[in-house]
Amino acid sequence: MGQQQQQTIRRKMNGGLNNDSRSSRRILLVDDDVDISTSLKIGLEDNGFIVDAFNDPLLALSNFKPGIYDLLLFDIRMPQLGSFDLYDKRKKEKNNNRS
Repeated sequence: MGQQQQQTIRRKMNGGLNNDSRSSRRILLVDDDVDISTSLKIGLEDNGFIVDAFNDPLLALSNFKPGIYDLLLFDIRMPQLGSFDLYDKRKKEKNNNRS
């Protein structure tokens, strides 16, 4: 990929949000693959996001803080608890707290 193409991609990636709006964006990242979660965390933080990354879905669930995340980013297949199960557990906890 040429330098001009890289600059175009960076400009498009940065064009949707300005730095002020991204600085307050918080993401919960859960992936059992350390290399993937580390790469994503670095890339997102380099672009101004705050990232709470976990490699253990159960630990992520126990440390979840309601109302502070703008995006939940889960790996679909994880050995202890898949992303759909993690989402369902989080949703049940949220519903139980409403009662």
